Amino acid sequence: MKKIDKLVLKSFLGPFFLTFAVVEFIFLSQTLIKYFEDLVGKDLGFYLYLKLIGLFCINIVPVALPLGILLSSIMTYGNLGEHKELTALKSAGISLLRLLRPVFVLVIFLSIGLFYFTEKAVTWANLEVYSLLYDVRKMKPTLDFKEKIFYNGIPGYSIKINEKLSDGKTLKKIMIYDHTKRQGNTDVILADSGIMYMIQNNTYLVMELFNGRRYSEFIENNQNDEKSVNQFLRTNFKQSKLIFSMESFAKSETKKELFESHKIMMERVELKTTSDSLSEKKMLMLEDVPIRSAEFYTYFTAKDTLYSLDSIVKLDSIINIVNSEKRTLSSIREALRITRNIQNFITSTTFRFTHIDRETKAYYIEYIKRFSQPFSCLILFLIGAPLGAIIKKGGLGIPVLISIIFFIVLYVFSEIGWKWARDGVVEVLFGVWFANLLLVPFGFYFLYQAKNDSSILELDHWKNFILSKIKKIIRL
Repeated sequence: MKKIDKLVLKSFLGPFFLTFAVVEFIFLSQTLIKYFEDLVGKDLGFYLYLKLIGLFCINIVPVALPLGILLSSIMTYGNLGEHKELTALKSAGISLLRLLRPVFVLVIFLSIGLFYFTEKAVTWANLEVYSLLYDVRKMKPTLDFKEKIFYNGIPGYSIKINEKLSDGKTLKKIMIYDHTKRQGNTDVILADSGIMYMIQNNTYLVMELFNGRRYSEFIENNQNDEKSVNQFLRTNFKQSKLIFSMESFAKSETKKELFESHKIMMERVELKTTSDSLSEKKMLMLEDVPIRSAEFYTYFTAKDTLYSLDSIVKLDSIINIVNSEKRTLSSIREALRITRNIQNFITSTTFRFTHIDRETKAYYIEYIKRFSQPFSCLILFLIGAPLGAIIKKGGLGIPVLISIIFFIVLYVFSEIGWKWARDGVVEVLFGVWFANLLLVPFGFYFLYQAKNDSSILELDHWKNFILSKIKKIIRL
């Protein structure tokens, strides 16, 4: 490796690792905020939070890497231009394309790595993180009794505590509604004080109550006169113990096989196979429509009505039916019934066909995205490196602004292209590659301008241009 390659790569690697880490952190924060309500207050433990963060970090790499490459390439060649190193190298006879070559080769390897990383690591991380999130969503928040508010987190019970002491265990003025019999508020427990604690590895909650009363209402059937009588029972106690199961608060593990059929958790071969099978199913459905439709038109074929001898008999029968008012009404009803059946058949078939068509396109879109996302790294480098050489500014100022603009363009037009592809407005292949194809001309344009030492993005250039125009106007 030549010294010039080492210089450029060394200038690139530092900003790349820094910007990639910053972008990962930003997208990670956005993801955690998105799922904040599902994660907070459930006492998941440090290890589980760490596992979720690690899986999310893997999950967002395909989005963060292109932006990191764009930002770091602008910073790298902007720093070289700002410190006059680009000018010195060009004056030594080294072209800009030669200076772009070492980083471009590195970006190619990063794109290939992203392709295989998405294929193996990201699909695995998606399966792990979304199955884990599904289990976490089903968990109830940690047991939290608030003063003077009914707590309904324990199945079958509604509990209100007027005062909870600072030790977190001693309770004052307790009211418990027992709904386990599903007969309404027929069983109430009142107590002056109590304590609560967990037993058997937090599997059960024990609540010891002191100086209380229990009110129960039940219906007693009188067998003699077959009338029901409401009975009321009051029980006083000095000490009573209630045990509640905490099974509903535990995290249950759902089988990961239930999530493997989702497109973001499949590899390319599985996506292509699923897309092809859905396409075949769609074609079979189209072939089946004429066969099933013929069942509704048994007596209305050309053969029966025009060319067969029996059609004359059928025609006479129809005339006789028309002449009879009663039979005419029944014929109309039969025709309406057949029409409704045809309408229902068409509606259901159209709905199923549309659903399968959208599913087919969704799997095929995900399949094509596995190729288009790594390629976006090359395109953003092709935009970022010449831009850095043109603006000749390093740091995190102008490069960040330009990177955000182009990343927003890439993101917005990617979403538009995917939507067009799903809705059938354009072909799937064009829709998925739409954003990349849109940005390629910008890359070649900036490369052409940078190669010719253009100053279109320098403030002095536009300042002098505007001043010269003003001077010409004044002279006139």
